[in-house]
Amino acid sequence: MDTRLKRGEKPRSDTFFSARPPFCSPAEEVIESVLLKAEREPEEHKLPYQAKLIADILFDPEIDLETAHQLLRFAEALSYRQYSILALARDTSSFDLYDGPAQNIGPDKLSNAQTSFLSDCWDLELKGLLWTGSSFDLNLYEIYPRRLNLQPLGKALLKALALETIPSVDIDPLGNLFSYGSANVPPKEYP
Repeated sequence: MDTRLKRGEKPRSDTFFSARPPFCSPAEEVIESVLLKAEREPEEHKLPYQAKLIADILFDPEIDLETAHQLLRFAEALSYRQYSILALARDTSSFDLYDGPAQNIGPDKLSNAQTSFLSDCWDLELKGLLWTGSSFDLNLYEIYPRRLNLQPLGKALLKALALETIPSVDIDPLGNLFSYGSANVPPKEYP
């Protein structure tokens, strides 16, 4: 928050900071929720991003209390690897990702790491955060790695948690799981 104030940004000026007797203000409710979630969070890598969520909510009047609580639930429920997958889906262009559905590689040929990655993508898709490449996704093997993209709520979560700041050392191994020619992914065929 201090960084945003130093950049000249102003906290939201709506009623978000106003108490609603006998209840506290939405801002106090959000801060308490983040602190309680942080206290129980076993994945320490997530904590700096959850802290950024407080600042984003307190500065962005587009985030109402209900959306703030939804973002908080996502921030708590998702793993750090899922945070990293969202950051990867923001821009997959730096990876030469497999262009077909994962089932074309063969579920029996996929490593545990690849299958686990697909499972996390599938979970993000079911939560409405990630587009996995097809409107007919019936299972996790129908995910198109190259087509991963953020849904609107995924974009809002990425912004609120500042997931674009996740270090590449945490994103690159995920992108490399489905890069052509790596792991069990066949080399790219050129026409």
